[in-house]
Amino acid sequence: LAMDLDGNGLIQSSDLVINMTGLESFDDADIKLTDIDLNANYEPWDNVELVVGYRMIDVSIDGEISGTALDAELDLTGPYFGVALYW
Repeated sequence: LAMDLDGNGLIQSSDLVINMTGLESFDDADIKLTDIDLNANYEPWDNVELVVGYRMIDVSIDGEISGTALDAELDLTGPYFGVALYW
């Protein structure tokens, strides 16, 4: 999903990116990955871009890989912002 609102000068473009996998099996482990990214970009001047967004990355592993028992979860969720300079 992408949107471009050049006319009002507020949002140059925005993106919603969703990458999801179900349970994947590796050896005897179940692995789940969810990656959702919603952001808006604005270019106030030539060669300068501002970005603000919210991202959720969730990884979970449950099972056994090469004889080692694993039970882990990683949750990286929250807002972000950035400035890009390019030429």
